[in-house]
Amino acid sequence: MAQYTEKISFLDEYKMNPDKYLPLIDRAWDVFPERTELGDVNIGWNVGIVEGNRPFFGECWADGVTVMTYFISTIGIEDHTVEQLEKMLADAGIIWHVGGRKYDTDVMRHVDGNGNEFYSINFIVGDDDDTYIDGGIIYPFSILNEYNS
Repeated sequence: MAQYTEKISFLDEYKMNPDKYLPLIDRAWDVFPERTELGDVNIGWNVGIVEGNRPFFGECWADGVTVMTYFISTIGIEDHTVEQLEKMLADAGIIWHVGGRKYDTDVMRHVDGNGNEFYSINFIVGDDDDTYIDGGIIYPFSILNEYNS
């Protein structure tokens, strides 16, 4: 679990030098309950750089299937396709498909509380029968919650 310190260090670096980076979604500074108001289970998180100075924030959650959602700024990639976004995350070693694909990647645009626009890239990690993607390492929300408290 010691690797999470690298992620917390990145959050510290981002807070001290936000002008070095494209926007990081404001959700990175939230405290996540065990369950959302809709009953979804909050499982874990990850944060880092996708390419250059583009941070990502990932949330793993479940509502019958397990989902990994990545938020990345749309700045400079406003016209990226779903395939280009998947490739960006795969090239960064953040996600990779395992086995067959049963679900399509869902991409939406999201504006955070600071007025920054992000892609919300949602992958079905798995269901009761199979695992479809591996999202690398996720860390318990308790670590992020302690940092953000």
